[in-house]
Amino acid sequence: AGSGQGPRKWTKEEFKAAFVTAWSHVETFGIPWQLAYAVSALETGNGNGQVFQNSNNLFSILASPSWKGPTYRGRPNSLTANKAGDSHRVYPSLEASVSDWVRLMRIPHYARAYAAALANRPPLFFQELQAAGYAGINKVYAQSLGRVYQEVA
Repeated sequence: AGSGQGPRKWTKEEFKAAFVTAWSHVETFGIPWQLAYAVSALETGNGNGQVFQNSNNLFSILASPSWKGPTYRGRPNSLTANKAGDSHRVYPSLEASVSDWVRLMRIPHYARAYAAALANRPPLFFQELQAAGYAGINKVYAQSLGRVYQEVA
């Protein structure tokens, strides 16, 4: 991302390898990589999504008012309720994105999802992410994550 050579076209295999490498360099507090990968692959379109291509944001995390780092404004997305003005966090590396997502999963708002992740219960983890509003108004988010997860489980 940000190389000035235009968007990179990732294969599923290349994206998975880059994700696993980044995941292996960060303290992940017991979250199985496969669960996080399902979220990332879905959120980024296996690395080919507009937000990821411009931000190294593996999980499409929005920039809250307290975010002090750089941001990228993505196009509206009717499935996630992203509005034209929504800003996504920009990270200097994939490792920084993983680290921030793991931190996010450990806040009280995602406590039930985090507990399901630690118990390695994929369907429950995906349901709890959806219930906590991770994907905005997408009512089939957990099902979509389950399909992606089946490809790597």
